[in-house]
Amino acid sequence: MSEESPQESLPQKGLEHPAGEDVAGNTAAPPQSKYGVPERQWELPVGFCGCCKQPVTLRELVEHAPPLLPSDSLTDEQRTKLVTGRLLGQRKFSLSVYGVGVIDRERAVCEVEAGSKLGQSIARVEMTMIQEMIGLATGKGIPPKA
Repeated sequence: MSEESPQESLPQKGLEHPAGEDVAGNTAAPPQSKYGVPERQWELPVGFCGCCKQPVTLRELVEHAPPLLPSDSLTDEQRTKLVTGRLLGQRKFSLSVYGVGVIDRERAVCEVEAGSKLGQSIARVEMTMIQEMIGLATGKGIPPKA
C-alpha cells in the first residue's frame, strides 16, 4: 500500500476535463488553440510582410507563410505601429509598473508613440510576446539567447 504525499492528493490547477472546469473546480481559462495560443492572439499583428510592408497577423503567418521582415530590422515607425496595433487590438490591457502604478491601454499607446523610456519597455515586452506567440503557433518555441 503506497502513501500519497499531501501534494499528490491536492487537485492540480489547469488540468481540464470535459465539463469545462479544471480538476480543482475552477472555470476553464479562455479558449486556446491546439497550439496553446490564446484565440485573440491569432488576429493581432506579429510583423510586416517583407514584400508589401503590410502588417501580418499570426493567423496569416501560419496559414500563408509570408516572408516577415526580421524584427531587428524594423524601423522605429514600424515597431511603434506594430506595438500600438497590438495594444489597441486587445480587449483588455493593463500593466503594473513598479514606481509608476497601473498603466492602461491608452497611456501605454501614448508612451509607446512618444518613445519614452516606459514606452520602449512596453515595446520590448510586446516584441517578446510576439516571438513567443510565433513560436507556439509554429511549434518552434523561442530559441535560447546566445
